[in-house]
Amino acid sequence: MNPTKAVTTATVIRWTVSVVLFFVVWEIVGRRGDYTAIKPFSQVAGQLWSAMTVDGGLWRATAGTLGIALAGYAVAVVVGVAVGYLTGSSPVAAATLDPLVNAAYATPVYMVIPVLGIYLGLEFAGKVFLVVVFAVFVVIINTSAGVRQVPPGLLEMATSFRLTRAQKLRRIILPSAAPYIATGMRLAAGLSVQGAIVGELLLRVDNLGLQLLNAGSSFQIARLLAMSFFIAMLATATMLLARWAERRVIRWPR
Repeated sequence: MNPTKAVTTATVIRWTVSVVLFFVVWEIVGRRGDYTAIKPFSQVAGQLWSAMTVDGGLWRATAGTLGIALAGYAVAVVVGVAVGYLTGSSPVAAATLDPLVNAAYATPVYMVIPVLGIYLGLEFAGKVFLVVVFAVFVVIINTSAGVRQVPPGLLEMATSFRLTRAQKLRRIILPSAAPYIATGMRLAAGLSVQGAIVGELLLRVDNLGLQLLNAGSSFQIARLLAMSFFIAMLATATMLLARWAERRVIRWPR
């Protein structure tokens, strides 16, 4: 038997059992009625199915949220890789920017929302910038760590062969740091969805944020749980998609 295949099959079985057990426990706890804020999973699934099939509003809201998340994600990746490369390759840049990056990363994102409302407005631009704030720092930190892990011997050999800075970046630094960059991009994918939802709740209420707010304000607990579950699955799907792209594009085991 192929060991790799055996391990993969066992992993899939464990994952399947854990997910099924989670839903069974959810159903049992919901049916007991001890907690009014927890409805049975069957009821939540029914609400989700209704939202997906009745009028198509959920899909339109999802498309709007993903558009904001994708725009912010693209900006976060470009800015994050550039700043991470700068801080990872230059001690002067690291000494200058690292304290600012660490302070900004530790600052609660919700503190910048009033500023966004004043200078960027409550519409698309403000929401995209909020997504960037959510996602950019994990890309910066991971890219910087990856650049710092490049073997010095490779850089010395590149210098001896008189490679230009651009050639070093393309042939040595980026390939060596690629696993770290890919990890940052994968984490940023999930954070982008989170940032888009927060923007739609706290700036101009729209899309999936509006779906959540309507369910909560009308005390439709099952529908609120259905929307929350759907958003969690959406964020998970984006991270899995990012991992799939990571394995396709960056084949470091070879």
